[in-house]
Amino acid sequence: MPMTIWVGFKGNEEAVQKFLKEGTSFMSLGKFREALESFNKALEIDARSIRAWNGKGLALLYMGMPAEAIKCFAKTLEIDPRNHVAWYEKGLCLQELRRFGESLQCFENALKFCPTDSPGQLSYILNDKGRSLFEMGKYQDALECCEKALKMNPRSSEAWYYKAVILARLNRPPEQAIECFDRALQIDPKYVLAWYNKGNAFFSIGIYDEALKCYEKALQISPNFAQAWLNMGITLANLERFREALACVKKCLEINPNIEEARQLRDALLKELKSQ
Repeated sequence: MPMTIWVGFKGNEEAVQKFLKEGTSFMSLGKFREALESFNKALEIDARSIRAWNGKGLALLYMGMPAEAIKCFAKTLEIDPRNHVAWYEKGLCLQELRRFGESLQCFENALKFCPTDSPGQLSYILNDKGRSLFEMGKYQDALECCEKALKMNPRSSEAWYYKAVILARLNRPPEQAIECFDRALQIDPKYVLAWYNKGNAFFSIGIYDEALKCYEKALQISPNFAQAWLNMGITLANLERFREALACVKKCLEINPNIEEARQLRDALLKELKSQ
């Protein structure tokens, strides 16, 4: 009898591991619905599988269901209140729901329980803590978080990006933000928001040719980025290249016809071109 019980337990454990492996594989492929099914199958066998609850929560988050995902991370934390991964991912869900004060507490718990010999994970948590502080208007505190994150992981493109955004909000010289955007882009040349906001920084100091190059890079990566088309149009208008500006604004409105600034600029450009 003991041998039969052991064989059954081992079979169940192997099945759980199989579904966890499947779910992780589906997540890496961006197949979140399939991943969710795999994690659910694992939980049918072992309702206390922390990896399955965390995996299910992350799949739901990526499927745009942060409120449902929070329930999964809460299950993990019932089983293991010191699970730093669950605290971190719960914080991400709360950010999506724009509950930044609550997310901040989650990130602080994640930092408290994260192993000190995991600088990569600590860097991610600090960076997202900084993002919550930024959204709460605590810009100096957010900057300190980003700088701590970068000490732990100088190759974090997101930390360099958010440092740049925070510096801009603190009204630091745009050149400081541009330098940080450059660092982010050295690490991740396809970081579309870094290209876009680097363009905005150049625009703010009147270096329009460089701003255009940045918007063009952003649009090569993300051709349906409506705001980049609009800002490119505004930049071209400042250079008095009105026909090119109009083409950009029209492209913006094809993607998103509800941008009032784009409609106003289109009308102004049509009037300008008609008067020539």
